[in-house]
Amino acid sequence: METLSLNIIKLRDGFLKKYSDLSLSNLSLKLKELLDNETDEIKRIVILASRVDTIRKRIEQINSVLPLKNNTDNNKVEMKPKTESLDGKPKDEIIEKWIKVTIKESTEVNGVRFPEGIKIDVTKEDSERLIASGKAELV
Repeated sequence: METLSLNIIKLRDGFLKKYSDLSLSNLSLKLKELLDNETDEIKRIVILASRVDTIRKRIEQINSVLPLKNNTDNNKVEMKPKTESLDGKPKDEIIEKWIKVTIKESTEVNGVRFPEGIKIDVTKEDSERLIASGKAELV
């Protein structure tokens, strides 16, 4: 999927090697700072390619710790997170139940605004709160 020239890839890899001691989040901040101050177009391309590579690595890192969703039926989803944390130590296994509701009145749930008529899956606690307030109903 790489569409960069071999020269840019080599420059990017060499550039990232210079900052290999930084964490991915600190590297992202450093690359943003360098990009803001760089005027040479080739160096900007190398920095942008480095940012893309860093973002891909951060996404892989996040996806490795996110739970997978398994549809058990139309109304409920069980989420089973991985049983190991990043440091390799086992975590307590958590199973969270999700309930499908229809939004009756435009509302906000956990910082996300939902329009009237949309069907969403929410946690049991959120569904109880929405139904009690009259802003949603069970599907």
